[in-house]
Amino acid sequence: MVLNRRLASYNATSTICLQRRRSKVAGSVTCFQTSLIGIRRFELFGFDITPIPVEHGNVDTYGYRIDDFGYLPDVKRLPKESQDLLHGIEVLVIDALSFNPRHPTHLSVGEALEISAVLKPRETYFTHIMHRLDHRHFPEQCEEMDIELPDNAYLAYDTQVIQL
Repeated sequence: MVLNRRLASYNATSTICLQRRRSKVAGSVTCFQTSLIGIRRFELFGFDITPIPVEHGNVDTYGYRIDDFGYLPDVKRLPKESQDLLHGIEVLVIDALSFNPRHPTHLSVGEALEISAVLKPRETYFTHIMHRLDHRHFPEQCEEMDIELPDNAYLAYDTQVIQL
């Protein structure tokens, strides 16, 4: 069955090129209608959206500021200019793969907390986490790793709804 509908996808130039190279799946073309956004603020469905350049290992990618919400799911380093674009956010969702700071493409819990301390959001949620980070025992795990977990920092979970 072939559907003639396409899913909207808003991307930077490098992402669109990557999608086009990978667009053949089982002999069919994936159903994305790509739109180039560049590195500039835009509005979508009434939300003010700012692409945030981040480093994801050797790949430059983007997080997003959506009104007062910061979304950085794939990041190893957040340049100072990008930090400046995030000041004043209320909620931060940020990559925190594990406790290991040596991972080449993802932040550790400690590194994510350092960024959160600079940005000072009301709440921080860790995403893109490994299974070893245990939702039931995360504060204890942080204590064992000698990481001070603030009261406003949490592990995110699937289907979570965050009040903004």
